[in-house]
Amino acid sequence: MNIMLGFLLAAAVPSALAAVPDPVLEFPLERGVEPGRQWKDKLGLSEEQSRRFTALENERAARLKPLRELLRSEMVKLQAQVSDNASEREVEETLEQVLQIHRAIAESTEHFDAGFAAFLSPSQRARLLVWKSLGGLNGYAARRLETAALRDEEYERD
Repeated sequence: MNIMLGFLLAAAVPSALAAVPDPVLEFPLERGVEPGRQWKDKLGLSEEQSRRFTALENERAARLKPLRELLRSEMVKLQAQVSDNASEREVEETLEQVLQIHRAIAESTEHFDAGFAAFLSPSQRARLLVWKSLGGLNGYAARRLETAALRDEEYERD
């Protein structure tokens, strides 16, 4: 019975997934092109929206950079403590610091997301969310695009 169920799932899943649009291909960003212009094109931003978007992104990057650097150093410290069998008290202190940094990053992200909501339409915010959830230009989506492009090149040569 379980084997039959496995065969049915194996046959059904690919066809169900084929019906779902691939957001990577819907909203591709190009490498080497000014990010502000790409977002303007991909999100359909007006000149005013583009100016506000770029300003908000720059402010966000400036505020998050020190938090991310602090998080990186605390994670290195935590890794060393775990490797060196540090005391539970030391690990707890570092772990609490890491969690505080995570909370600060989350609060900052909420603040900036609210800033975007002030001037982006719901569909523009949805496109932005899709890209950010996939890792944006340097993340999962970009790697999938590169893989798809290489696959297409090989297909065209055959």
